[in-house]
Amino acid sequence: MATLTKPIMLDETGLKIVDAINSKGVMDIINNYGLSHNSIYRGKDLTSYFASGEMSQAIANGTFKDIYIGDYIIKPITVDGTTYNVKWVVADFDYYYGAGDTECATHHILMIPDVTVQLNVSMNDTNDTTGAYLGSKMWTVNMPLYKTGIINAFGDAHVLKHRELLTKTMSPTATSAAGAGWTGSCTDWEWADTWVNIPNEPMVYGGRVFSSSGYDVGCANKQLALFRHERFSKNKYSDGARKWFWLRAVASGSRFCTASHDGGATYTDASYRDSNGGVRPYFLLR
Repeated sequence: MATLTKPIMLDETGLKIVDAINSKGVMDIINNYGLSHNSIYRGKDLTSYFASGEMSQAIANGTFKDIYIGDYIIKPITVDGTTYNVKWVVADFDYYYGAGDTECATHHILMIPDVTVQLNVSMNDTNDTTGAYLGSKMWTVNMPLYKTGIINAFGDAHVLKHRELLTKTMSPTATSAAGAGWTGSCTDWEWADTWVNIPNEPMVYGGRVFSSSGYDVGCANKQLALFRHERFSKNKYSDGARKWFWLRAVASGSRFCTASHDGGATYTDASYRDSNGGVRPYFLLR
């Protein structure tokens, strides 16, 4: 069997082999072509790189130099008086770039914890999804707490404010696209200033499963690169168990969608809370 001693590239026909200049040259191209990094999983600790300020420069110029999917920053956050030591993982590059009624034109990295952060948290106090996601306790009470905690940890200059299209109205009599004869479906949305949020179904699975309607998708309509590389349920909490987490999609008049600890797509009553799941928020690092 022949052994290749230097990298090769093929032309568009896939037939002609072209010698690359050298391996360093090829890696320089890959390392400085930002969006190609969505296709490469690495898993390196970038905590010192971020602290140096060089990582922020690599984000700002869109090269994302020496940053790849699965890389992470260790940074504790304090939420409502409780401090959590969080491993923030690089989940996607420029996920919201070009989106928004006010266009997002700032290069960024979508960061998400490697596991569920806060347990025993419900979406609402009752099993009622009236008001959809924008009317939920998760959005109105919990996300502002996470915003404060994340900004305090990373610095206001590094947390990108952007616009997301989120549900605001749920009709209790409309048929849910989740099936099973359920009623309760989102019927409207609006653009909202966003610093921190929880994922929807397409971000995790690559498409809708139990979401009540297309309104639950908005502009977050593709799978995060991280979850193309590994299952969202792969990592374990400090107690050695896998944990489920809330998704922002309404499933019915009484339920929201969830991502199960066992890797399945599922749903849960809006007021449900236990020690086996909760909140896994994301933000855009700039």
